Amino acid sequence: MNAPTPARRRRGILTTCLVTLAAAVAACSPSSAAGHPVTTLTAAPTHAQPAAARSTPPAPGPTAVAGAAAPRSCQAHVLRGRGGREGESMTALGVIDITNTGRQPCTLHGVPRVAILRPDGSALGVRQARPAGPAHPLVLPPGKRLAALTVSWANWCHGSPGPLLLRITLPGAGGALVVPFDGPPSYNYVPRCTSPGHASTIAVLSPYGA
Repeated sequence: MNAPTPARRRRGILTTCLVTLAAAVAACSPSSAAGHPVTTLTAAPTHAQPAAARSTPPAPGPTAVAGAAAPRSCQAHVLRGRGGREGESMTALGVIDITNTGRQPCTLHGVPRVAILRPDGSALGVRQARPAGPAHPLVLPPGKRLAALTVSWANWCHGSPGPLLLRITLPGAGGALVVPFDGPPSYNYVPRCTSPGHASTIAVLSPYGA
């Protein structure tokens, strides 16, 4: 048998390499890797977020209503009060605390009429002077006591009048309430007689200006 020539040997080596390379490629294909299927990662489909899961801004809280009407006017029958007196520049300065005993807030407004009374209800003979300034409305919450009225009594040229009351008549149809007028700090203090022969006067200095 003749020995293979160098050219045949080269062709044989080349053929062997091609067969080996083909086998290696086949071994690396997805369908033949140890008989196990290959898992392919793909992008998950994008679904629309449910409406309930979307973030929504919080609902606005309650706000004050612009221009809301003030509570109705106070009626005298739901009010209670007490007044005290103290000396100031030869006059008697009186401060009256007023309490709303009702269940709803109410508004004090306008300048009330005031009169000093004896315990029997008769007027002391003191004329009301013009108010010193405008009246600013004051809302009285239920159950609250506020220093709601300041008055100045001047020029008393008679003897001691004894215990006194103050009648406060509210504007309009508000009615009237009568309160003690002998409270602290000076209790029974009376103003000095600065103008003999002239009337004693009482003026509202600060209506509802607590």
